[in-house]
Amino acid sequence: MSIKIQVIFYSMYGHVYRMAEAVAEGAKQVPGAEVSLSQVPELTPDDVLEKHGARAARASFAKRPTANPASFTWLRSAAEPLLGHDLAGPDASCHRSTNELKVARFQGKHFAEIATRLFRQP
Repeated sequence: MSIKIQVIFYSMYGHVYRMAEAVAEGAKQVPGAEVSLSQVPELTPDDVLEKHGARAARASFAKRPTANPASFTWLRSAAEPLLGHDLAGPDASCHRSTNELKVARFQGKHFAEIATRLFRQP
């Protein structure tokens, strides 16, 4: 029996997306973890994204699927916010350090290990 883990993110400039990728990478290290990575629907109008320089930045992860709440399994599920929020500079700069990505991978792996233990018990 596999454990399904959905990593769902919102990222305006791609910084949180990189962290979400690292969380998913960590979760995929756990045998039996079936991991998907998707984004929440964009609600900000295109002209506002363009004005803030986010439209071009979002192109790097535009092909990631949009999360569909109807497909969530709520009866036997666990949720833990691994990434709360992110702040970028006035020029939208926010570079992830190797250590931050390492911690995100650890969080993803740790969460998947716990989920595997909890939901594989008879």
